[in-house]
Amino acid sequence: MADSKIKRRKYSLHTSMEVGRRMIKPRSSIFILTIIIFCIFGFISKVQAGWLSGYSYRKSVTLSRPSGAVTNYQMKLKVGESSGASDYDVHCNGHVLSNFNDLRFTTSNGTTLLNYWIESISGTTPNQTATIWIKFDSIGTSATKFYMYYGNSGASAYSNISNTFLFGDDFESWFPQLVSTDGAGGPLVQNSSGDIFCIYQKPSIGSIVQRKSTDGGLTWSSETTVVSAGVYGWPHVHAIGNTFFLSYTHVNGSVWDVKFRKSTDGGNSWGSEIAVVSSRFADSDILALDANTILLATINSAQTGIDVYRSTDSGSTWSLHSSPLSGASNKQEDVFLFKLSNGNILIAWEEEVAELGKSYIKSKISTDNGATWGSVITIWNSEDAAYDYEGGGFFYDNLGNLISVAYTNVDGVLSNCQYENYKLKYKQSTDNGSTWSAASDLVPDARGLGPENFFLKLANNYVLFSHGAYWMGSSPNLYVSRIYHDLTYSDIPVASDRWTTGNGKVFIQWEGSNKIARVEGYVTGDATYRAHIISAYTGSDYAIRTRVKGGTTNLRFDFRYTDVNNHYIFNLAATEAAVYKDVGGVYTSINSVAFTTQANVWYVLDLLLLGNSIKSYVDGVLKNDFTDSTYSSGYAGLGSGNDLSTNGPVFFDYFLVRKYVSPEPTWGTWGSEEIEIGGKITFGSGGSLTLGSGGSITE
Repeated sequence: MADSKIKRRKYSLHTSMEVGRRMIKPRSSIFILTIIIFCIFGFISKVQAGWLSGYSYRKSVTLSRPSGAVTNYQMKLKVGESSGASDYDVHCNGHVLSNFNDLRFTTSNGTTLLNYWIESISGTTPNQTATIWIKFDSIGTSATKFYMYYGNSGASAYSNISNTFLFGDDFESWFPQLVSTDGAGGPLVQNSSGDIFCIYQKPSIGSIVQRKSTDGGLTWSSETTVVSAGVYGWPHVHAIGNTFFLSYTHVNGSVWDVKFRKSTDGGNSWGSEIAVVSSRFADSDILALDANTILLATINSAQTGIDVYRSTDSGSTWSLHSSPLSGASNKQEDVFLFKLSNGNILIAWEEEVAELGKSYIKSKISTDNGATWGSVITIWNSEDAAYDYEGGGFFYDNLGNLISVAYTNVDGVLSNCQYENYKLKYKQSTDNGSTWSAASDLVPDARGLGPENFFLKLANNYVLFSHGAYWMGSSPNLYVSRIYHDLTYSDIPVASDRWTTGNGKVFIQWEGSNKIARVEGYVTGDATYRAHIISAYTGSDYAIRTRVKGGTTNLRFDFRYTDVNNHYIFNLAATEAAVYKDVGGVYTSINSVAFTTQANVWYVLDLLLLGNSIKSYVDGVLKNDFTDSTYSSGYAGLGSGNDLSTNGPVFFDYFLVRKYVSPEPTWGTWGSEEIEIGGKITFGSGGSLTLGSGGSITE
């Protein structure tokens, strides 16, 4: 049977009102009459609290905890869209928006809002069920009343994970964004309409493809082909308005042939391939001085010299223009061209003494559009003895200072540090590249391979750059990260005040319309490293709730964490649900139950910590229940196994930490639906309203 729907209100009638077929006119005397309106279901109202403006319906409920009051406590509630929903605690009679954005919860006064978060919505409208967490300001030892409002078509979303919990993150606001799971390189370019293109090599088939973003790099289109499958790579691109100039290489035995293409419609279509020069090294870069004049820098096949080719007919024909470097004793790689703000041109390259060993980033400046070049300026490694610096590229910050970026192992504490664990650092020049400052971190965590001159400065205070998750495997992941013109980086989770890195890396990617976190450990040399991405929350008694999937091993997170060698770990593995402890780097199991974990299946995990008691639940089913006193407090955080090749990454949909007491507060009985009736009363045909002699209707 439907819930009762009654509201008692008083109204002041200042004009005639037609009720059904009867006309009622006000009298001069004032008589206060309480109107009892029997709506469709004919019920009785009991309204005493204030009413939240703009809302048509509400229901009341009480909560209590006889064993002791709690404050700012989070409770889970399942709300049905209608009575046809399944597995709900309370329903909204079909009066709530299908996305549940108009739900509001208040204290007993009916108007003070409570924070809440919509964890999930299941089913099909109009019979959906939303799982919601509400943060109640105070739950007493006796029944404490609260209200749930709904029925406001103009309401905006109020759900907020951060405001609801001690710590909560659904990863919706973070970078880096995954562009491709089969992408290398990835220069970024923007057309006159503001569309951003990421053009990259697809290693699995040797093609060059692109994706487009119309929202500043937050989302990316499906893949379109620029150069068909073959053995192509190392794309670089430069734009003047809607004309894109693209250089890339084609593998020809042990050498590379440099090719060129052009788009004149902002990247939507591409012209025919034009050969620039053959028998070169892989790396090249391109810079358009105007619509007709284009420079293209290449490295010779012996890697001992750099040549600059020029086209004066918008790329149709090419000829040698200058040779900034020749006869070098070490190998040259990663050549970049950059137009300086004073009109000069900077060319930079890596001089490599040993692979994964010592290297320099050097530069020269031309004041005559690349015809001649000045003396060598060493930007990176003049101060270091044996570290590797790989060129990242150049851009200008908010003060107009030139920024040179390198990814490097200079901070590496890992033996045989591989490219995927390099950090991005920058130096600053206040004189357009003649002198350079000391190095600083561009972002504090490892970004992986690149970028290689793939910085794109946007007008809205953002700088985008692309980078790989690891070295050139068969299917490397390509990401785009975002920093600000002033070199701050609050959009990267481990660079914010919310997460820190013990070991490992975290990336953000899309799954449908939802963002999820990808957490990776790694192997380097003979050492393996489990990931520890630690939240800002630390405490003793708390509950963790997370939704997680991955391979069949090491779906894991940390709790009561002190450092990488001292913490607890919950681990959902191939054949067990287990809790481990790491004490001084010694990793041992302390409680394990049989469980078969399926690959690529989402699990909701709950961990309840109270004193020495530790309990875990998988999809609401109790698994571990034991006591251990090794650690009494510490941080909560994400985790993963230590080897991507065997464990794979771990994916997190959300991660939250809430208060926990035992026993928890309990829900009382939900009240009947109450209706807010505005200043106009409408009855269906045949309705009636009777007033006594001299009566009026007053609010």
